[in-house]
Amino acid sequence: MQGRIRGMATVGLASALVLTGCASGGSGGGGDAEGVESITFVSWGGGFQDAQIEAFAKPFTEATGTKVRSDGPTDYAKIKAQVETGNIDWDVVTAEPFWAEAECGTLLESLTDIDRGQLVESAGSDCGVPVSSTAYVLGYNADAYKGDKPSSWADFFDTKKFPGKRAVWNYAPGAALEAALLADGVPADELYPLDIERAIAKLDTIRDDIAFFDTGAQLTQMLESGEATMGVTWNGRGYDAALNNAAITPVWDQSLILFDVLSVPKGLDEKELAAAKEFIQTAVSEPAQETFVDLWPSGSSNTTVPAPEDKLKFAWSPDGAGKGTSTLISSSWWAENYDAASDAWTAWAAG
Repeated sequence: MQGRIRGMATVGLASALVLTGCASGGSGGGGDAEGVESITFVSWGGGFQDAQIEAFAKPFTEATGTKVRSDGPTDYAKIKAQVETGNIDWDVVTAEPFWAEAECGTLLESLTDIDRGQLVESAGSDCGVPVSSTAYVLGYNADAYKGDKPSSWADFFDTKKFPGKRAVWNYAPGAALEAALLADGVPADELYPLDIERAIAKLDTIRDDIAFFDTGAQLTQMLESGEATMGVTWNGRGYDAALNNAAITPVWDQSLILFDVLSVPKGLDEKELAAAKEFIQTAVSEPAQETFVDLWPSGSSNTTVPAPEDKLKFAWSPDGAGKGTSTLISSSWWAENYDAASDAWTAWAAG
């Protein structure tokens, strides 16, 4: 399966950023990283990765003395090239769950020895440890609608009652196919296997009202400027827009959720692999997860972590206002059907 750079955010972290720490002390970690001077952590960039560095990397470095270099964005083609040449530059990567499942044992190491006792059981795979959840919600600009407000994916497709451009990620797994089927009356528990032909036919009904975006920065700009009055919106980017005083409001009913995972490229030496696993164990621990969701409105993969207390973060958090409203995107279906779905999407989007 050919990976695609996920447009989660414009990278705001220098690839040479190094976190330094003391060689002893700190909580967590069993000393497996001893003797490893540094590891490289890769993610989607922006405020999301900043929060990961603060929550995951700092306590890891304090506990082990191993520095964490930050790089990004995650690029599946680069991971493939590193593994095939044996020149592994990246130790831990944030990835989409379906990609980690599809590449398990080929490009990625097995992580079945990571303690997942506190983690969401339905998330992750043998080569992907769930670290945080992202939700796709119907996000709309409240200033654009003075009367009735959108409240469902059916409203997303009702351009007569709710006129305006719809922001849609130009990426097959970007939840637009699922949203189209929900709008067309498919029950949430019967979404998979996705009826791609039916979904695209539904999307065709609003084709002239779709504004495609490729990056999270573009999505935020569209929502803030009013270029799009609603969108298939990442909760974190909706939060960004709201933080900038845009009148963006989430509709959590029928939202779709996935869990980003942490994975390790295949081919690290024994000590590097141990250090990478210790970093992941730190990242999914309760203290690290509590810090992360306090900094960023993602949901936690650790079931012991409470919802954020901040009012705005709560409004945009899958574990806050979104708790109990979401359907889990099937990483297994996408792992098996990514190529066919992407080919169909690309042909439609280009048409």
